[in-house]
Amino acid sequence: MYVSYIILRILLFPWVRYFFPLFNKKAYARMEFELRNLGAVKPFDKAKFGFEISSQGELEQVKVLLISILESGQNTELVFCSESVEKECVELQKRYPKNLAIYRMPLLCFHPFIRYFNPQKWLSCDTFFMCRYDFFPSLIKYGSTCSEFILLAGTLTNFKSKNTIAKVYLKKCYSLFSKIVVSHESDKRNFIEILSISTEKLKVHDFRVDQIIWRLESARTTVSRKMGESFKLLEYVESLSPSQKCIFGSLWPDEVEILASIKNEMRPKTFIVAPHKLDKEEIQRMLNEMNKYDLSYSYIDEKTSEFEIIEALRLNKRQNHFFILGFRGILCELYSFFTYAYVGGGFGESIHSVLEPYLAGNYVFCGPKVDRSTEFKYIKDHAENRVSSISTKSEVMHNVFNLMDENLDRSPQDQINKTEVFRNLLEWLGIVK
Repeated sequence: MYVSYIILRILLFPWVRYFFPLFNKKAYARMEFELRNLGAVKPFDKAKFGFEISSQGELEQVKVLLISILESGQNTELVFCSESVEKECVELQKRYPKNLAIYRMPLLCFHPFIRYFNPQKWLSCDTFFMCRYDFFPSLIKYGSTCSEFILLAGTLTNFKSKNTIAKVYLKKCYSLFSKIVVSHESDKRNFIEILSISTEKLKVHDFRVDQIIWRLESARTTVSRKMGESFKLLEYVESLSPSQKCIFGSLWPDEVEILASIKNEMRPKTFIVAPHKLDKEEIQRMLNEMNKYDLSYSYIDEKTSEFEIIEALRLNKRQNHFFILGFRGILCELYSFFTYAYVGGGFGESIHSVLEPYLAGNYVFCGPKVDRSTEFKYIKDHAENRVSSISTKSEVMHNVFNLMDENLDRSPQDQINKTEVFRNLLEWLGIVK
């Protein structure tokens, strides 16, 4: 099968490499992205570890593991597929210039005999990690030759919906991995029952927990650096008691309706709103919704002056007020300043990350669409009273205020020693002895 694939790619190469980009803008942009491999230079001849990720989601899954290896000074290769994650991969390479090499996966310009167009010829690692389910034939072929071929965040969630040919291919791929790390016990059961994978090959570990904890450890530093002068707002938030403040994370404009019942609350409180999307159009939609319900708010971003922050804080002390933040990449860290958090998305397709506020010590509220959220199930399994799913928008603020009136304090979320658990995983993976 692999030989047939190679022959087909050789035949298609001239057309895909030279002609297709001339008539398709997306193909042209993709080709430019892949050709940046030509200027890449490895800082070493041989790597111990290699990683493959598709996009930002996969990088977040494996980042703690990747950084643990890089911090130990071991040579590592990173293959990534999406242009959306290129910037962060380049930044990682600059941070670890001596022991990290990066490579853009050649989807269009793949050629078996050209080093920069074939990951098999570029990779040199003995242990190769793949993440989730992007099983490109050339990478599967390379991994099968490694001393350790490991799948991270493995899942069979959509396996049954695949066609027969896809199932045959996937079964073959899964059988080649020497170890598989899954996020949940249900995933482990699926691998055992559907594919007859032996339990010795399987380990349950959710990397998202490690990643969130790692980010929370430097939360204040991260937020102060990214917010600049506007960090005065968070310093003020820090001074408030838990019952005086609440954060609304990943909020959509359609959910502003939830906030409208604030008018019935006479005791002034401070509310931080972190929109799910920060592009200009979505922010304007949210501000329009705030105006529609006549809510008191201030929009704060990197352009906001110190004077404007001070004036907004004065206004906040007189009435219930919303600070809408326009800063990227700090929502996880923001949760550490609060004890009560509402997470958006639950009145749309599905809730967004509830694991971040939970691990930051929050009591978490969300809408009813929780069926697809493994994070919601995780919290229910560990601390059922720390997360609440509310069925209607009109009831959200009532539930939030009722719990805030109890003035509950933050408390540790998991009684397990996460440092020890993570180290045990590293030992199982053969990263540390």
